[in-house]
Amino acid sequence: MKSRPARFPGLCAGLVLLGSTASAQPKITNGGFEADRYIAYPGLSAGNGKRITGWTYTGNAGINPTHGKDDKPASPFADNARTPEKAHVLFIQNEGTVSQQVAGFAKGRTYRVHFRENARAFNRTATLPKLTVRLGGKTVVSPHLIEPVCKEGRRDMPYARVVSDVFVPVADGDYELVFQALNGGGVSVLIDDVRIVESKATGKD
Repeated sequence: MKSRPARFPGLCAGLVLLGSTASAQPKITNGGFEADRYIAYPGLSAGNGKRITGWTYTGNAGINPTHGKDDKPASPFADNARTPEKAHVLFIQNEGTVSQQVAGFAKGRTYRVHFRENARAFNRTATLPKLTVRLGGKTVVSPHLIEPVCKEGRRDMPYARVVSDVFVPVADGDYELVFQALNGGGVSVLIDDVRIVESKATGKD
C-alpha cells in the first residue's frame, strides 16, 4: 500500500532536505515556471501561445500571474499564500495533466520528487482538488486532496512542501514525470519549485 505524500508547512520545509546528496541530479526544465510570461488573462496556456516551456499539458493548465495592461500582475488562480520560487506558479484547473520527460536518471539509484503545492481558495463548489504524481509510470505521490494554505487574498504562509516516495530506475535514461489533477467542480491545483533529488534511501521505504 502506498504511503500518503509527505507534506510540510513552510516553517518546517528545511528539515526534509537533510537526506539529499550533493551528486548530480536529473534536471527539470522550467521547474519554477518562470520561462513564460503570460499577458492574456486569466493565464490559461490556451490563450497564451499554448506553451508551457519544458512541459506538455492536457485540459486547462496555465501560469499565474499574468502581466497585462500596464504590466499589472493578476493571479485569479494563484489567489493565496506566498509564491515559493520567484514570481510564477503553475495551475491545473479541474481534471488535467502536466508532464515532462526528464533525463539523467541512473540505474539502481534512488530519487524523490520535491515540489510545492497549494489550491485555489476561491472555488465554485465545496470540492477540494485532488492530485497524484507519477514518475516512470510509478505512482510516487498517492492521490490526495489539497486544501488552500491561506484564505483568499492572504499571503501569510508559503505553499506546502511535498516529498515523494522513492523512485528507483531500472535502467539509465529518461523517465516521464506526470502531475495529474483528478477532479472537477471549478477547483485548481497550484504547483511550483519542482525538482528531482537523489536520495540516500535504499528504495525499500
